[in-house]
Amino acid sequence: RQQGKPQPSQFFASAHRAPQLPNPHPELRALPDRSFIDQICSQYGGIPQAVLDAPELVELMLPCLRADFTVFETYRYSQDAPLGCSMTAFGGTLDRRIREAEVESWRAQTTGAFRFEMFEGGHFFINDRRDAVLNSIKRDLASAGLVSAGN
Repeated sequence: RQQGKPQPSQFFASAHRAPQLPNPHPELRALPDRSFIDQICSQYGGIPQAVLDAPELVELMLPCLRADFTVFETYRYSQDAPLGCSMTAFGGTLDRRIREAEVESWRAQTTGAFRFEMFEGGHFFINDRRDAVLNSIKRDLASAGLVSAGN
C-alpha cells in the first residue's frame, strides 16, 4: 500500500495472533540447537518424529526454522490504516501458543468483511483438517467473487 501497489482481494491468516498484539512468549530463536528443537516440539508439536530421528534432516531444517522464528520474534507492529479487503483468520482449538481471542483480533486489521474460524486441533491443525480448511478458503474466495462457487 505504501508503495502504491494493489491491495489483496482477500487476506487469510492462520495460526498466528493479530500483528498488533505483542508476543507474550519467551523468544526461542537464540536457544542452542537442542533446546530450540525441544521447545518447538513441546510448544508447537510440529516436527515429525521421522525428522527428529534423522540428524541430517534436522540439520537441513534448522536454518529455515530459525529464520522463521527470527522474522516473527523481531517483527514490530507499526500502526497503519486497516486493509480494505475481506479477511479470514484461522486457528486451532488446541493450539498451545495462540488463543481464540488472538485469532479473532485480526478483525481490527480490515474494514472489509471479517470471519474467523477455529478448527479442531493444535498449531498445525491444517495438517489434520486440510479438507475443511480448503473448503473454508474456497467459500471465502467465492463470496469475494474471486472464484466460482463450484471451484
